[in-house]
Amino acid sequence: MSTIKHLLNLRKQGWQCDYLANSKQSLLPLASFYTFHPSSEQLMYASMPIDDYLGLVGKEMKAIPRELVSSAILSGCLAELTHVQADLSLRHAVPAVAGLYMATTNAGASYHHNHLGKPFHFICIMYPCDKKGKQFRVRPFLILHEKSVLSVGEIKTLCEGVMRADKKRHPEYFKYLRHNTSSASA
Repeated sequence: MSTIKHLLNLRKQGWQCDYLANSKQSLLPLASFYTFHPSSEQLMYASMPIDDYLGLVGKEMKAIPRELVSSAILSGCLAELTHVQADLSLRHAVPAVAGLYMATTNAGASYHHNHLGKPFHFICIMYPCDKKGKQFRVRPFLILHEKSVLSVGEIKTLCEGVMRADKKRHPEYFKYLRHNTSSASA
């Protein structure tokens, strides 16, 4: 798939493309990463070829000092990079940070153990955990799907389902959520 076709496909799925993807991003299959900030309803998509992801979490991750690839450090970095007030010049780092973070999660461990090499969609809900909305509890989950990119509506529907379950099991996640989505209230 060419870069232009990939971008047109993204637009058809409801994504706003802020920059041209480099030609590697149009290679399939993809490792797809999404973040959803329910307070602002901001949704972000980033991707990389599966082979690049496998290289990142294999050889490259081992070269990074262990204290820099902890789940807490990486989830905080991901939340900061995808926040509505984030420095846009750093957005190019989102796929790498999301990929490294995924490798530290239970969802990532399950993927690596059972589905390694298959296309995936790693989704993180960013629940605010302070009044100012500067700190976040990152709620990751992963789905396997053959589509290279899911639509905005599909991602929001998946997030709403997870948020409904979280509201029952973890009501503390919603303490600082200024704008409760209608689905999370159900």
